Amino acid sequence: MNAKLEKIAQMEGKTTYKDFRQGFAPRSLACDSDADIKMALGMAQRKVGAVAVAALETRYASTLMHERTLRRAWDHKVREDAKGAKAKLPPHEVAVLRMGAALAVRRLAGAQMTQHEVAEYAWLLCVRRERLDDAMRSAGGWLDSLCGDAEEKFLGALTRTKAA
Repeated sequence: MNAKLEKIAQMEGKTTYKDFRQGFAPRSLACDSDADIKMALGMAQRKVGAVAVAALETRYASTLMHERTLRRAWDHKVREDAKGAKAKLPPHEVAVLRMGAALAVRRLAGAQMTQHEVAEYAWLLCVRRERLDDAMRSAGGWLDSLCGDAEEKFLGALTRTKAA
């Protein structure tokens, strides 16, 4: 099946294989070496942090390897925000936020999810689908902002390494 999809994609001048060199650069990164990309990722990681680069890898490498790290970072951010607002999150709300983060990370990695599946997850947590959707949206927005920051630093670092 994958060979058929690849053939169709090649007819349109594309590929089904995702890579850091495709998808988000204003120029083609196909001529960049793996060493240049790794160096640029390292420079971006120093500037925006490991969590942002993990989000970037999750988006463009379609991997769930960093799901646990991203979930825990989101949980830490939510708890810090609640602590700053002098509010304590009830355990049930924490569970909804964690599930929302897990589903948002999967969506960031390219997993397709129907509203019926989200409703099933909401049923497991004994909440309304809309509440879980809100949790997914807030975690997804945070992940998108992380990816945006990491992309900006990554592309800047890659441009500097190519200029040097």
